Parts: sequence; structure tokens; C-alpha cells
Amino acid sequence: MTFYALYKGDTFITITDTIQEMADYMYIKFNSARWLSYPDAHRWQAGKDAQLIYKYKLEEI
Repeated sequence: MTFYALYKGDTFITITDTIQEMADYMYIKFNSARWLSYPDAHRWQAGKDAQLIYKYKLEEI
């Protein structure tokens, strides 16, 4: 099971099942939302109070 979480700095904002749902929530394009989940985006925004997306995977037991 995979899900995506949106944070602004250290503050949790929301959680969704897909990048498309996150893009719709943020009112941005799919590719922009996908980029916000990449490690390069996280490094580029390091130390800033920016909105970033984190991908989480849960393994079924």
C-alpha cells in the first residue's frame, strides 16, 4: 500500500492515495506534484518552509 503525505516545513497538511489526488488538492499540475516528491526537490528546498510531498509504502503482513 502506497500513500503520499503533504508537509509544509515540519507541519503535516494532508494524506492522499495518489499523486493526482495530491495535485488536485494543491491546485497544481500532476508533474509539479510528482516533482515535489523527488529527493532533488527536498534537497533544493532544504531549510525552507516549503510544501513537499513524501511517499510512504506499507508492506502487507
